Amino acid sequence: MKKLFGTDGIRGTANETLTPDLALKTGKALGSILSRPEAGDARNAVLIGKDTRISGDMLECGLSAGLTSRGFDVLLAGTVPTPAVAYLVRAFGIAGGIVISASHNPFEDNGIKIFGSDGYKLSDEQENKIEEIIHDYDRYSFPSIKGEQIGRISHLVDARQVYENYVVSLSPASLKGMKIAMDCANGSTHQAGGDIFSRLGADVTPFHNHPTGININLKCGSTNPILLQEVMKSGLFDAGIAFDGDGDRLTAVDEKGEVVDGDHLMGIFCRYMQEKNLFRGETLVATIMSNMGLEKAVEKMGLKMERTPVGDRAVLEKMREIDANLGGEQSGHIIFKDYNTTGDGIISALMLTSAMKYWRKPLSEIKNLIKKYPQSLKNVRGKDKDSLKAILKTPEFESFMKEIKEEYKDNLRIVIRPSGTEPLIRIMVEGENPYTVESICSSIERKIKELI
Repeated sequence: MKKLFGTDGIRGTANETLTPDLALKTGKALGSILSRPEAGDARNAVLIGKDTRISGDMLECGLSAGLTSRGFDVLLAGTVPTPAVAYLVRAFGIAGGIVISASHNPFEDNGIKIFGSDGYKLSDEQENKIEEIIHDYDRYSFPSIKGEQIGRISHLVDARQVYENYVVSLSPASLKGMKIAMDCANGSTHQAGGDIFSRLGADVTPFHNHPTGININLKCGSTNPILLQEVMKSGLFDAGIAFDGDGDRLTAVDEKGEVVDGDHLMGIFCRYMQEKNLFRGETLVATIMSNMGLEKAVEKMGLKMERTPVGDRAVLEKMREIDANLGGEQSGHIIFKDYNTTGDGIISALMLTSAMKYWRKPLSEIKNLIKKYPQSLKNVRGKDKDSLKAILKTPEFESFMKEIKEEYKDNLRIVIRPSGTEPLIRIMVEGENPYTVESICSSIERKIKELI
């Protein structure tokens, strides 16, 4: 049975692998596993938000039909960031939430992320049950829902405003006088991002905030902040902020045009939250991809860093297990568990600008809390995810990697993993010598390409 859910929900090429039919089945399956109070109860509703992809409307219709056929009301939030849905589910006390988005992927792709009534992504058991229903759909017995039991669809016109009000309420101080360049990736933050920071007094200049349905993440956003880097070199702005398509991650750019990634951000937030007595416990949760420099910096602060597998879901599970309130990924998914139940790019940007105001220092100076080790990252693309995973398990590749690890032992940290969302193998090599790091990463890349 082919697995539908990856590290970040169901994802695929819109109208090819991720079809309206699959959306319908997913809606019906979700409606079958959620506990359904009596009709008319506020908890008898599922909220759906989406990013700006052209295929969002199509999938929204399929999901809505499936849910209403199972007796659930559907609240359409329109275009809102992923973290807005996670917050609104809890704020309204409803059964669950869905985000239609493929995050940083190109517009041809789309995805379905599902949140439970607690604002957290579904458990493995719940996802497995949904997959079981979908794969056995023609033989699955759906209890009859008819007459007045059928759900209704309505538009939640103030959904974004409710989320914006919440984020504004978290700000410890005015941002008046701060000049911000903001790259919205032509995605779901194109309204909320500018609105929130303008309300807090910042002078915001937005970029890539005119979505067409096909330009989301196109040469812009947190995974491609090249334009923002050039803008920041003008000397006109204090900070550059770049979101991804669904607004759950942040990449910052300092006043010199240098990127401030998730590792830098986590180090900054550790120190800021320590000084403001906001840090709970003594552990930052990060992934195997985070730089050793972050780990060393955290240790100097008297804190510990615990690593998890890649994915904000793995990070959040560990945070909940040890009751940590800060965690994240190098890619810019930062989770402030006291404020939201998922990564939130806008809240991360708010915390960053608040730290700058608090310390009254430029971002280029603040980011130097972290002295990063040389690191090389490469991606190797293949035809499909399954064949790429198989390559990593071949005797030839395992023998090749064994030789490298025996030769360099503790001098290098190597992470090779299949992407959970794309047909890619991701390679990361890290160590003290930049030439060795780049050489070894390139040799691993060549070997995988050869085996492909």
